[in-house]
Amino acid sequence: MSAGLSARNNYQLAPYHRLDLGVNFYRYKKKGRMGIWNLSLYNTYLRPNPFMTEVHAYQDAGSSKYRVVLQETILFYCMPSISYTYKF
Repeated sequence: MSAGLSARNNYQLAPYHRLDLGVNFYRYKKKGRMGIWNLSLYNTYLRPNPFMTEVHAYQDAGSSKYRVVLQETILFYCMPSISYTYKF
């Protein structure tokens, strides 16, 4: 990924997008209290969005030229979550 690095700050990351889905289940309790279960899914369609990009410069052997390599780090492809809220 060394294309487009002709000047400082001259690199554009790939577009970042994701789809998060969630559903709530309401359970009414005694005396007007309520319990809420939440089921969620972060990044539903598993797109590998980069969290950060690191720049690494390597010097070619026997030459004064440098080779620049960009390394993207991805944290989560998909992450489910469950939560419970009790209102009183």
